[in-house]
Amino acid sequence: MKKAKSVIGHIVASVLIPLLLYCPSKASNNLTDPYEIFQKHFEAIGGLDRLKADTTAHVEAELSVFGLKGTVITWSKKPIYQRQEVDLGVFRETSGDNGQYKWT
Repeated sequence: MKKAKSVIGHIVASVLIPLLLYCPSKASNNLTDPYEIFQKHFEAIGGLDRLKADTTAHVEAELSVFGLKGTVITWSKKPIYQRQEVDLGVFRETSGDNGQYKWT
């Protein structure tokens, strides 16, 4: 269960942090408290309980590592299932976890 929370935490962070860094605030008030920012975000998407009730996630992103550019695609399903595909052109890796075995 601990790993599932970690996976969901990474997915939430990978989506929210870029939004917070790159999207200018359109709110009339100046939000500086991170807890207030997350609270308003959760309210805007239907509440934290709705987010916790989600059982699956799919994230696609562009990636730049050590001068290589490519994509990363991640699928996850509670409680612990995960598949990730990384494609950097000259390097490709698929990994996952079926709840019993991790594989690459």
